[in-house]
Amino acid sequence: MSLITNLKFGELTNLSDARFAAGSQANFLGFSLDPDSENYIEHDDLNEILGWIEGVGLVGEFGKQDFEEIRDAIQQYKLDYVQLNETEHFFSLSKLKAQIIQNLDLATFRDREELEYFIEDSYQNITYYMFSIYNDEDLEAFLNDNDFKKRIKDFTDDLNV
Repeated sequence: MSLITNLKFGELTNLSDARFAAGSQANFLGFSLDPDSENYIEHDDLNEILGWIEGVGLVGEFGKQDFEEIRDAIQQYKLDYVQLNETEHFFSLSKLKAQIIQNLDLATFRDREELEYFIEDSYQNITYYMFSIYNDEDLEAFLNDNDFKKRIKDFTDDLNV
């Protein structure tokens, strides 16, 4: 039985969790390649995990690394996807072989129009958008704003993203 939405486990740091995630019909397994992250995974640990995992999309999760670091990691680990938590690199990375998952913290956008403008400007270079909310206040506001959820759904349906 397949899932009706895509499922991504992120910031995986050990083989047990990665195998559990792969067995849970996850579409994507993410590994933090951001040295500033508390869940950063070391080179040897990631190589060990990748030797045991197959059949899922491999995602490198990045923070503020520069283009060359991201490009090198794509080649070194044979990543299928790059998850960007910053918005600076997506145009230059669109030339690489890995597909882009753009993580968007909804709280960083001033308003709905700014979010819509960003998506409209970037959707041709991005494979998936991941919307994140990091605090209870923003989550409650989002969950109670049915108009906003409908506009995001309609907007992404119109763009076929």
